[in-house]
Amino acid sequence: VCSNPAKADDTGCDDGDACTTGDACASGRCEAQAQLDCDDGDGCTFDDCEARQGCRHERVVGCCSDAHPCPADQLCRTGTCRPVLCEACSTDEECKDAGATCLVIGSGRHCAPSCASAACPDGSTCQADREGGAWCVPDVGYCVCATPDVRTRCVDGTFLQYGDCGQVASREACPRGCAIPQGCCPEGTHAEEEGCVPDPVDPVPDTDDSAEESSESGPEFAEPLPDAVGEDRPSSTDDGAFDALDTSSSDGTTGDTIQPAPHSGGSCSSTARAPGSALPASLLLLLAGLLRRRMARTGCRGRGA
Repeated sequence: VCSNPAKADDTGCDDGDACTTGDACASGRCEAQAQLDCDDGDGCTFDDCEARQGCRHERVVGCCSDAHPCPADQLCRTGTCRPVLCEACSTDEECKDAGATCLVIGSGRHCAPSCASAACPDGSTCQADREGGAWCVPDVGYCVCATPDVRTRCVDGTFLQYGDCGQVASREACPRGCAIPQGCCPEGTHAEEEGCVPDPVDPVPDTDDSAEESSESGPEFAEPLPDAVGEDRPSSTDDGAFDALDTSSSDGTTGDTIQPAPHSGGSCSSTARAPGSALPASLLLLLAGLLRRRMARTGCRGRGA
C-alpha cells in the first residue's frame, strides 16, 4: 500500500485491521498508530474488537441500566435484573427481592415487588392497600394461566370471582359480609362462619291485657267493710233473701235475731244488730259484702252512712 508505488511517510493508509486507528505509511509500510477504543460506557455490555468487524458490544445477561431495561417480569436491582414479579413462592422469604411479598396472583402464589418507592416493571400496575401494602401486579391479573381451584373467594369483606386463568374477573364490596357460595349477604342477614344467617329480631312485647285488667279490677268486694261489727247494716235485700239471722253463740246461748225491715215505697231501712250478738266475724263480713252489693244496685245506704 505504501511501497507500490512508494509513498511518503505519514501518508494515510489502511492496514486492513478494523481495530486500529491512525494508519500511516512509514518507510514503505502501513502502520497503525493506536488501537481502537471500543468502550461504549455501558456497564451492561461486553466490549471487544474483531479485526474484520471492528468494535463489538455484547449485552451482559441479567444486567440492567437505563438503556437496557429488564424483561416484563423482572426489576432492576443494583444493575442486575431480578425476577421479583411472578416468581413462584409460598412465603415472603422465598422472594429474591427484599421488598417483595408473596401474594395470591391468579391461580397461585407469586412474588410481587413493592411499588411504594419504585416504579413497577413493564406490563404490571401498582395496586395500593392490598394486604397491608402497595404491590406490582401483572396487568392481565395472573402470572401463569392456569385454571383456578376455586372460582369465588371472600377477601376482607369483598366477594371475588375469578376467570379462566385465575385473574380477578369481578369484585363486589359486601356491607353485610360475604359467604361462600352465597356471595354478598342480602338485606336482613349477616355473615357468620356457617354462611349468611338472619339478623336477630327484638322480642315483641306481650299485648295480652287480661292479666293486667284482672289485677286492676281488684277483688270483687273492693268497697271497704264496716270498721266495727256493731255498725248499722241493712237488714234486708230486694228479693228477701235473708229473713232472719240466728245469732246463737257457740256455747249454746241464743243471741238476738236481726229482723229485716219491710220495704215501703222503694225506700230502704236497716236495723242495728242487738247488743250481745255472737255471730262469727267471717260470716258477718260475708253478709256485709253481699248486702252492700245489693244496696249499691238499688242506690240505698244504711242509716248512719
